[in-house]
Amino acid sequence: MESKKISIIVFALLLCMGCGQSGKKEKETTSENGVETSLEEVPMGNKFDLEQKGDYTRLFASSSECKITPEEVATIYGIPTGNLVEISNGPSGEKGYICSYIVTLNDGTETMFGLTLFGRSMADVQSEISNWQTGTYEQKFLRISNSGDHYIWKHPNQGYFILYNPHYANGIKIQYKTLRNTKEQREYLEQKGIQAIDYLIEKYKS
Repeated sequence: MESKKISIIVFALLLCMGCGQSGKKEKETTSENGVETSLEEVPMGNKFDLEQKGDYTRLFASSSECKITPEEVATIYGIPTGNLVEISNGPSGEKGYICSYIVTLNDGTETMFGLTLFGRSMADVQSEISNWQTGTYEQKFLRISNSGDHYIWKHPNQGYFILYNPHYANGIKIQYKTLRNTKEQREYLEQKGIQAIDYLIEKYKS
């Protein structure tokens, strides 16, 4: 009789555990303007647990125009718009859009500013961030945006940043200097590149 009671209790416990597993909520995914967004937090094991401060669908959405205007670029650099010479403005490879300018600073120094929106699936975005986080060399150049909810990776010598958010498909490349700039100029221009990223995040946050 006692062994029969134990068997009934064990069976009841197994039944409850099975019900708990079947009740788990599955991940939902939506797509708006060609941008994948996750309605569920990215798994904590992937270290993507940045608190989101807004909806950035518009920032990473495909576009038929540049995400930043010449006037906005000039404001970031503190120069008149006439100090910008457009190099490119139109569709690019990688299912994206590129705009770039030769920038003449107030001291007469010439440099370059460019913005490229490029296509990536959300899975590829997450994979690349994971590589940056775990790569002994790559992680030296990884930082979190000043807004606290995006990842920024700096190429060690080619003068550009990559902006990703693990909750969205696509990425943004910001080129902020040329290889001809001096060390002091590079440090200044790197700050301007970060300012441009801060501006974009705030401009397109909903």
